[in-house]
Amino acid sequence: MKIVIKDAAKEKLAESVKNNNILLINADDGSNKYSHVGGSCSIGDKFQIIALKQKDADYQIPLESDTDYSFFISKIEEPFLGDGLTLDFDHNNFVLKDNGGVIDGVVSVYAGTDEENQADKKERQTQGSHDC
Repeated sequence: MKIVIKDAAKEKLAESVKNNNILLINADDGSNKYSHVGGSCSIGDKFQIIALKQKDADYQIPLESDTDYSFFISKIEEPFLGDGLTLDFDHNNFVLKDNGGVIDGVVSVYAGTDEENQADKKERQTQGSHDC
């Protein structure tokens, strides 16, 4: 699978994930260790980018891109991402699309250390517990 990173997204990623080159495109639907949202209302339409310094064994499916970043997804995300996958930055938000249209128009990016990502997840879980 391939992902095209538009120029605006490349620029914003360079600002956001300075020292991390492994990027997970992650379903933010309560189905994994990075997700903070739970419930059926978010399945397949809410995504986030998690920036890591080391690979995560749960994310083994590489996405080919023309950047210095290594993008990965897991089997959880695969059914929701189709041909023509692109990441753009528009109206101050990362936008994930494929040939079917917009998948998520407000993709969050988390670029802390692995420990910070886990701590941030706990905080987001508290805030997001009423999302669905």
